[in-house]
Amino acid sequence: MTNSQTGERGIRETSRRRRQVLLDATIRIMARQGLAAVTHRAVAAEAGLPPSSTSYFFESIDELMAEAVGEAMNREVARLSDLEKAVSQSGSSGGALIEQFIEFLRSDQDLHTIAQFEVYLYASRKPELRERVIEIIDATRQVARQALNASGVRDPLAANSMLALIDGFSLHRIANPTTDDMASLLLGLRALLIGLTSLEVVGETTLSDHRFTK
Repeated sequence: MTNSQTGERGIRETSRRRRQVLLDATIRIMARQGLAAVTHRAVAAEAGLPPSSTSYFFESIDELMAEAVGEAMNREVARLSDLEKAVSQSGSSGGALIEQFIEFLRSDQDLHTIAQFEVYLYASRKPELRERVIEIIDATRQVARQALNASGVRDPLAANSMLALIDGFSLHRIANPTTDDMASLLLGLRALLIGLTSLEVVGETTLSDHRFTK
C-alpha cells in the first residue's frame, strides 16, 4: 500500500469516526431535549466538533435525524437480540425469565429509554421508518412470548399485554424519574403471568375473543 493510499484510508476512517460521533450526539440530544432541539449547531456542540461539521456529513437536519433514528433502532434491535438469545438458552421458568427481563430493564439507561419513545413518535410521522419500529416491537414481543411460553401461556395476544404493561411503566418512569420502583413492575408482571396461566388452565380464551380482535 502506497503512502497515498494509506493517507486516504486514514482520512476515510477519520471521517467515519466523526460521522458516528455526530450520530451519537444527535441521539443524546433527542433523549435529553426531544427532536425539536436537534439543530446543526446543537449537534456539533454536543459532539465537540466545528459548527460546519453536520452540514458537511449530512445534507439536511432531516437527513441527520433520520440516520440518528435508524442508528438508535439498530442498537435497540441488537440489545433485544442479545436478550432473546439469553432467554432462549437459559431454560428457566416463566417467573425466572420475567425477573431476567426486569434486570434487563433495570440496566437500561434512562436516556436510552427516552430516545426509544422519541424514535417511536418520530417514525409515526415518517412512513419509511415505521417498518423499523415494527421490527423493534416484534423483537420485544418475541422475548415476552418466550417468557410466557415457558409458563405454558400460549395465547397469541398475551405478549402484547405484557408489553403494554412494561411500556406503560417505562413512560411513567420517564415522566417521574425520581422514582424507580421496579418492584411494582415485577409485581404487575407476576400478577399478569398468574392470571394468564390460570386462563390457560381453565381453557378461557377471553384474550382472543373475536369481539376485541376485529
